[in-house]
Amino acid sequence: TANGFKRIQCKTGRLSKGAIEFPVASSAYHRGGKRRGYLGEIDFFAVHCLETGKSYLVPCAGLTLNNQCSLRVDPPANRQKLGVRWASDFELV
Repeated sequence: TANGFKRIQCKTGRLSKGAIEFPVASSAYHRGGKRRGYLGEIDFFAVHCLETGKSYLVPCAGLTLNNQCSLRVDPPANRQKLGVRWASDFELV
């Protein structure tokens, strides 16, 4: 990412059980049916969620890029606060 250029992958998020979920792996069904992660290839995910009507910019740093990521919209039922990735922290204005 020389000269300030950032690599962004656009994804559609779906609201499910109080969280926006989006895939963090490429579906390559047309190339043998394997999913491929983006590790080292992108810097951010740009996620749009139709149900919230909002978009989010999520940095890849700190994400496990193996299958799916979620951004919490509603508090978890178990009241967990540690390690929760809040959608509002990544919302684009």
